[in-house]
Amino acid sequence: MGDERKIHALVRVGRVMAAAANYEQALARLIETVSDLLDVETGGFMLYHPETGELVLEEPAFGLHDSRLVSEYHVPIPGAGNAAQVFLSRQPYLTNDAWEDSRLIRRFVDMFAARNVLTVPLVIEDACIGVFHAINKRGDFSSGDLEILSLLAPLLAVSIRSAGMFREMSEGRRQLERAMFLQNELSRTALDAPGMESLADRLAELLDRGLEREADAGERDIGRLCAQRVGFAVEFLAKEIETPP
Repeated sequence: MGDERKIHALVRVGRVMAAAANYEQALARLIETVSDLLDVETGGFMLYHPETGELVLEEPAFGLHDSRLVSEYHVPIPGAGNAAQVFLSRQPYLTNDAWEDSRLIRRFVDMFAARNVLTVPLVIEDACIGVFHAINKRGDFSSGDLEILSLLAPLLAVSIRSAGMFREMSEGRRQLERAMFLQNELSRTALDAPGMESLADRLAELLDRGLEREADAGERDIGRLCAQRVGFAVEFLAKEIETPP
């Protein structure tokens, strides 16, 4: 698989990370973007909840906004099923025959009408926080699809963790400092990243880094300024990568 597809995928996900306004929108836009990149119908995030010891499907997922139906998909850790095994092994899994694959829990295959499934672990700093499922590719999943989704997994993990953190805290003045920091660091990354995998890891590292100081800017236009500044950084990064030295 060529670097051009990798760069395109990283930049697409980076733009979503810059623009998503809240937790539900972040999930929905990441699912939509990954679905488009892999030519699949939909996808879903399952996150580990240590208080219950379960992987739990996050809403929205698989094109559904039905809280009752989404809440039915949760699996214990340790436990049976594809999601639990990917979470515990931290190894991706691909099947192009979901109905006949004994590793998958048939009730969930039927519930979401899954024909084929590609699942990757979501890992941050050696801690697995969940898994991402892509389902129903138009055709069969390939090794190239597995490589692309594995490349994007660190960014997906950090995006969801970051969105969850901001859901639990005020959307106020820290966002501007975070955006300014990301702009500077993403731009610098374009100059010293030796390869695509290193670039993906670097982006994930930057987005997961905590910011302790408060910015002095007012709160009225914080969201708009964040999107503009981080969006600029992503566009600059793409231009620097695609321009030969």
